Amino acid sequence: MKKLLSIITVCLIAILSFNACSEEIKSTNVSIKQMTDSTLLTIIDDHQVTFDYKQATFDNGFVMAGDSAVVHYIGELSDDPVKAVLIKLIPKKGHVVNAVYDPNKKLETAPMTPEQQKQLEEGVEFAKKHQQKKAK
Repeated sequence: MKKLLSIITVCLIAILSFNACSEEIKSTNVSIKQMTDSTLLTIIDDHQVTFDYKQATFDNGFVMAGDSAVVHYIGELSDDPVKAVLIKLIPKKGHVVNAVYDPNKKLETAPMTPEQQKQLEEGVEFAKKHQQKKAK
């Protein structure tokens, strides 16, 4: 009986010490400045922090440069890079357009600026790269 009690006690201590050593998941709001294939360069209160998102999960859509997000991470923000666990996109407010069709008027749209065109093309190329990696 004493042997069984000592084995249970050792197992209980091992389980408690294992749980105490696990890292806490923290979260912060960020503004995404730049992205690479595996890192996010973000701004948090005028400080740049790099997150490694190779093993992170995206929630509410994929993020791009210029987006705001909530990043759940392990470790400290002083680490370089910080390991991201979950990245949740904060959606931007939409614009309501009163679209009324008038066949007597010419349809006019605003062309994209060169910067907007470049961002769109970079986003498409980035998505294609990631889609090809997932397909393999």
